[in-house]
Amino acid sequence: MMKLSLCVAPVVAAVALVSAVPFKRDVNPSLVPEFGVTAGVNPTGTGDCDGTTNSAGTVVKIPCSCPPDRASFLQSLNANVNAGKVVNNPSVSVTFPTDGSKDSQLARLQTAIVTLQNLNGAGKGCPAASTTFLAQQKAIQDGTAAPAPAPSPVISTTAPISSPAPTTAGVDPALVPEFGHAAGLNPTGTGDCDGITNDAGEVVKVPCSCPPDRDSFISVRSSPLPCLTISDELT
Repeated sequence: MMKLSLCVAPVVAAVALVSAVPFKRDVNPSLVPEFGVTAGVNPTGTGDCDGTTNSAGTVVKIPCSCPPDRASFLQSLNANVNAGKVVNNPSVSVTFPTDGSKDSQLARLQTAIVTLQNLNGAGKGCPAASTTFLAQQKAIQDGTAAPAPAPSPVISTTAPISSPAPTTAGVDPALVPEFGHAAGLNPTGTGDCDGITNDAGEVVKVPCSCPPDRDSFISVRSSPLPCLTISDELT
C-alpha cells in the first residue's frame, strides 16, 4: 500500500482564471480635464445655480448638483473608457488616447462631455454648461489652448516583480493580476451593479460588493494550500 500526497493549488487556478479576463487599466487622472465650474453657486431656490457664461454674456443656469464630485465622475469615466462606450448610453462610443496631439486632446474632452451628460442614464446627467469643457474644446480647435499636461507618473504600491518580498507561504502580491474593475458602479438599488461588458456588448450585472477589497482578496488567496492524502494500492 502506498500513500500519495496531492497538494491542491487553488491559488494557481484562481490566478489562471483571472488572467484569462482582458486586462484594463483606469485612465490617468492628470489627463482628465478639470470642470472649471463649482457646484452650488448662487442658488435660486428652485434647484438652479450658476453655470458658465454663454457667448451672449448670459450666465447659464444649471442644476445645483452639477458638476458632480470629481471622484464619482472619474469612476464613471473609467467604466466608459474600459467598455469603449458610454455604459449608460451604449450607442455612444468613446476613446481616451493619452498623447498630447490636438486630436487626442479633443477625443478626451468629447469622452468627458458624453460621460458628464449620461452620468445617471441615457441623457440623464449634467449639461456641458456645468463645466468649461466646450470652451476648452474651442481653444484646442483654435490653437489657443495651453499645451496639454504631461501625464503624471503613476506611483506603484506593488513591490517590483524582480525582487519580491520573501515569504514562507502564500503568493507574491506582485504576481496577482489587477481586477481591472471597480466595485459599486451604477447601483440598481437591488444589490446589483455594473460588471464587465460581455461579447454581446451587454453590461453584466454583479453584486455591488464585487470585486472585493484587493488586500482581503490577496489575504484569502495567501492561505496555506490544502493537501489531500490519497491512498492507492500498487499491484
